[in-house]
Parts: sequence; structure tokens; C-alpha cells
Amino acid sequence: MIFFPLFLLGTAQAQDYQVGFSLGAAFYQGDMTKGLVDFEEFNVAYGLFFRRHVSDKWAARVNWSRGKLSGDDRNSNTRRGFRFNSTFNEFSLLVEYNLIGGYTYSYGRGSNDFFGLYLMGGGALATLNAKLASKLGEQEPIPEFTDVTLSMPLGGGMRFNIGERTSIEGEFGGRITLTDRIDGIQSGARDYYFVGGINVTLILGDY
Repeated sequence: MIFFPLFLLGTAQAQDYQVGFSLGAAFYQGDMTKGLVDFEEFNVAYGLFFRRHVSDKWAARVNWSRGKLSGDDRNSNTRRGFRFNSTFNEFSLLVEYNLIGGYTYSYGRGSNDFFGLYLMGGGALATLNAKLASKLGEQEPIPEFTDVTLSMPLGGGMRFNIGERTSIEGEFGGRITLTDRIDGIQSGARDYYFVGGINVTLILGDY
């Protein structure tokens, strides 16, 4: 990435860096949902990330996520009769703060923080391509609608440091977007999406 933040490199020791991958689910909230969650519209999401520890409490993270979002008017407006599918790619820069525990099983000073809780937030750029279609067959399918939006990820998670180099995290976060077109329908209210799953991380370098 040309704009890779230089502060993520800095002068930290090798063990201050982590790489990881995530696997989980994504869902959206907008014009085709009645409440906050439609369990039938959970879809697979996955990603990669690079993290730098600034201290035992703070870290910065570059994140890439990809997944699918979907919705159905049967959940909100049966008269309209549309359904959508969309694939998103999200590039984000996040800041993390540990409420409990640290980043590694033996981070600095020989600490043994097996369990941790953390908050995360930041900024993101996402691309989406909504494909609208009528399940009732009463309207012609609408061409793919592509959108690019800025968003603000907010969330948190819990961390289990299972070894000197490896941790497993359960994370969940919402995306506050600037668009009303995730589902291809404009109604005057913003759409949102959520991503949750399991992160597996590995410390780089030698102690």
C-alpha cells in the first residue's frame, strides 16, 4: 500500500508486530431489515491484518476485510418485493486499547496476561456492488450498483494469549457509513453493516 502509515514502522522491536487473519460473518442493517439483526442474512466474511504494539495497552492496525451482505424485502416491505446481494472490500486503519490484559503472553517484563478485553475504532474505505433483483418476477432485474463509501468502524473483542507467539481473538464491530446505497435503494436513511468473527494472530521476529 503506497499510503502505508509510517508510524506503524517506527523503531519498535520485532516482537512489537503481529500479523493475523480473521474468519467470521457479516450482516447489514438498512431498508430491507425490520430490526437490528436478520439471522437468515448472515454471510461469510474474512480478512487479513497487520498490527503494531505502541505499548502494552495501545496498538495500531491496518486491516483488509472482504465479505458478502444481503437482504430481502420479505423482512420489511413485502409489497416492494426486492432482494439484494453485495460483496464488500474494506480497507481500514484502526486503533486498539486494552481494557484488560496486554498483547502477548510474555510481552515485555515477563507478564502473563492470558485473557484480555479491548476496544477498537478508526476509519475505513469500503467498496460495495449491490445487485438488486425481484424474487416475485414482477420487475426486471436492476443492473449492478457500485458504491464507494467512507465508514467508521467501532467495536471490541476478547483476546486469549495461548502462547508466547499466538493469540486468538473474538471480535465484533459495526460500520457507521456515509451511504444509503448498500442495498441499492435510497430512502434517505443511512445503511450500516457489521462484521464479527475469530482472529488468529502471530508475533513476528525474535525476543
